Amino acid sequence: MSRFLLLSFFLFTLTFTSCGFDNVDQNIEAAEFSLSNNDFGEASEICYKIAARDSLNDLTTSQLCRLSIIYMRLAENRDEDVNVAMATRCFHMAMEQDSLEASGLYNDMPIDDQHWIHFLTEMNKVLDSPRDFFSDESTDTVFISGSPMIIDDVEEKEHIHN
Repeated sequence: MSRFLLLSFFLFTLTFTSCGFDNVDQNIEAAEFSLSNNDFGEASEICYKIAARDSLNDLTTSQLCRLSIIYMRLAENRDEDVNVAMATRCFHMAMEQDSLEASGLYNDMPIDDQHWIHFLTEMNKVLDSPRDFFSDESTDTVFISGSPMIIDDVEEKEHIHN
């Protein structure tokens, strides 16, 4: 039995390494397969190779949508900020490429992924217009490194430290 599993793993690995990761759709399927088997390291490595070898600008809207969800699943299980950033980037690029197609693809995704899509939608709003996103903040708000900070808080902290 262990020989069979070892042989199966070897053939799976050989199949994907021999194809040279030439087909993005196959690579995305391999990453999804790895995630379904809780092999987060393999899925992460495949995604890294896709992003490093293929310009994300050359990916289709469908590929970008699928990658964004893969990256969010990786972020959930590996707690790496870079995965959230990549997921947000893929989502943003998919929406810029063809928002109607991307919206349809995201709507057709499983219910288990809908919370990620909602999160990515909110992140995309920030990318599109960060000042509008934080427009509910008071007029005493300043942006330092892209995040809001209330001036009163800064003055209060200065008084505490002095």
